[in-house]
Amino acid sequence: MLSKDLKEVASSPELIEVARKAIEEQLQEWRDSRLSMMMRGNGLVIKEKDGSASHIIRFGPEQAMTIGLEAIAKHIEASKYCDHCDEHLAESDGTCKYCRPEAQSD
Repeated sequence: MLSKDLKEVASSPELIEVARKAIEEQLQEWRDSRLSMMMRGNGLVIKEKDGSASHIIRFGPEQAMTIGLEAIAKHIEASKYCDHCDEHLAESDGTCKYCRPEAQSD
């Protein structure tokens, strides 16, 4: 079940945007606080406030994944679930893509 849920998250532009915004906000906070991870060979960087390039690694991809997944979880908890199965995120009609009649015929 977890695999199916993760695939659903990965295919949702809305949830990916939630994660992206959370990661970018954290990067901005680290930049503005002049924080970085020392001795990292690779990771995420963000331009300086003035738009100039920066080579300072703020944090690694594992931290970015954690930030993004936590933001997605909070977003889902605050979202409406399907009226039919109460398992997947509902779309505008109140049902998820799995409970729609066209999905049932597959």
